[in-house]
Amino acid sequence: MKIAIDARYLSGRPSGIARYSEGLLGALARTGAENRYIIFVGEGHRIPDHAPPKFEFRQVPFAPLSFGTLFKMGRRIDKARCDLAHITFPVAPLGMKTPFVVTFHDCQPLTVPGFSARRPWPVPEAYGAFYRWEYRSTLRRARRVMADSQFTRDQVADLFPEFEKKVETAVLGHELGAEGVSPPKRDPPPGERTILYVGSTRPNKQLPTLVRAFAQMRKSQSASGLRLVLALSKDRFYPPLARLMGELGLGVGAGEAVTVVEHVGESELRELYRGASVLAMATTHEGFGFPVLEAMEMGCPVVIAEHGSLPEIAGEAALRVPPGDAPALAAALARVLDDQVFAQDLIARGRERIKQFSWDTTAQTTLRVYEQAADEARGPDA
Repeated sequence: MKIAIDARYLSGRPSGIARYSEGLLGALARTGAENRYIIFVGEGHRIPDHAPPKFEFRQVPFAPLSFGTLFKMGRRIDKARCDLAHITFPVAPLGMKTPFVVTFHDCQPLTVPGFSARRPWPVPEAYGAFYRWEYRSTLRRARRVMADSQFTRDQVADLFPEFEKKVETAVLGHELGAEGVSPPKRDPPPGERTILYVGSTRPNKQLPTLVRAFAQMRKSQSASGLRLVLALSKDRFYPPLARLMGELGLGVGAGEAVTVVEHVGESELRELYRGASVLAMATTHEGFGFPVLEAMEMGCPVVIAEHGSLPEIAGEAALRVPPGDAPALAAALARVLDDQVFAQDLIARGRERIKQFSWDTTAQTTLRVYEQAADEARGPDA
């Protein structure tokens, strides 16, 4: 079977969809399936020098969320003359004749208040209308739909019950370190305690909750050595967060209570996890949550909000708090920082937990979905 995969998120800044695309392609390259793949990437993407023989890369000039995707990308895919296409994010090209499957990572544009906010009116309203229309259109036209987690699968089914039978869960994987061995934890400087956050600044990330919890901890504990490191990009949601930190008396910058780290590469990110005392994820409506597994691999204990897919992903290997509850989050973080026996137990549980997530398993589920969709497209008499 010849399959087109729209992997254009690989060509942009690091994101969960990029991680998904990279992990899935790596696992598909390892499988024994006789499929051939046409991989569509952005113009700036570096084509691998030693790509698997079953892979052919083609560059296209359209950003994933663009008019080019809606009105031109379908023709590019159709020209590849594939049996099936896999759209790796839930915005499928219009007018595409090639049958396709699609992956839904979350439903945040429809479920998170303010997801498209902080843009001039009427842009947020236009974005909301677009997502409602395009998600329904994509679900209607797709042969099969894959969701990153059971939480995402249930959200899609709740929002669009008429398409529930098309949707199944294909839990994402996680790559362990070299030879499947997690790297050793790096001891922080004496007296230093670092709370780490990794992600975006979108409203569902609940960064104001985390910042308020951190400010409360600095009042109730010795502030010496207590730091908050935010690994994020300063997008349109960052200015209100910066104002809040100022109102709470939290300095931002070198030598201050809060450090913001932008444009973090993979090696730098791993060092942040290794040096952190705890990862804090107050996030709601999360579709999967790669930072939880990354932290567990690097020997960093995890505190999460009891919401979205995070409890499903973390299992019993993370300390959970009610969503949006800054005092509860502060108390949970303090417990991990102060009780080293408890923290070590979380670390041990985390390193066992990540063994349950394999890209090879994700790829096997995906291949089965490909076969089902292709059989449907061929029809009962094929």
